[in-house]
Amino acid sequence: MANIIVDIINGQFLKRLILRNWKYMIFLFLLIILYISLLFGIRNTKRNVEKNEKLILELRSEYLGKFTRLQYLSKRGEIETNLKKERSTLVPPSDPPTIVLID
Repeated sequence: MANIIVDIINGQFLKRLILRNWKYMIFLFLLIILYISLLFGIRNTKRNVEKNEKLILELRSEYLGKFTRLQYLSKRGEIETNLKKERSTLVPPSDPPTIVLID
């Protein structure tokens, strides 16, 4: 019994344990390194996904704003108003559009 206590205090117990199971301990160490690296990779990927989602929302808002503005500017009345502001000599057509058939 005294031998066991002396072995624990001197560290001989740990030395024998490590020498007997060194392959298993290296395997566990490699698994821990793999786990940590995968965890960091997942965190970086998640951070990139969140950043891209924010960017998509901003771009969608910008797109909708530009689309609405262009829809407003393409109305006939708005075009006529802008032409009058620019003092253009263009006038709206008096005849409706017709289909031209080519033989």
